[in-house]
Amino acid sequence: MRNFGRALLVAGAVLFVAAAYSVIQARHALRHSGGHLDDFILPVNVIFAAVAGAALCLVGGLKAAGGFQRIRVPEEIQCWDRLHERFNFRLYSTRAACLAALVQNFVTPPPA
Repeated sequence: MRNFGRALLVAGAVLFVAAAYSVIQARHALRHSGGHLDDFILPVNVIFAAVAGAALCLVGGLKAAGGFQRIRVPEEIQCWDRLHERFNFRLYSTRAACLAALVQNFVTPPPA
């Protein structure tokens, strides 16, 4: 099933490239016929190819990823204070006190 999804993704990407190439050809033909680019309107086949390519990429991405799956909630509910805490990376005031003198000597204050 994943190969089918990947094939749909590739087909959608090919449709996007074909739509872009069609726009380039239409602009080139308009330029050589003496028309202005302000008068350029997207051809209908480009719009259909872009919409079909987007749909194929969407379906192919879902098929290749395995579809929608439930999000599991962890059993232990963590409090807000410990949610982003990293136990092996704790800062203490002693580190800042040791570096404060160096920082004040080498960093110039911004002009007022």
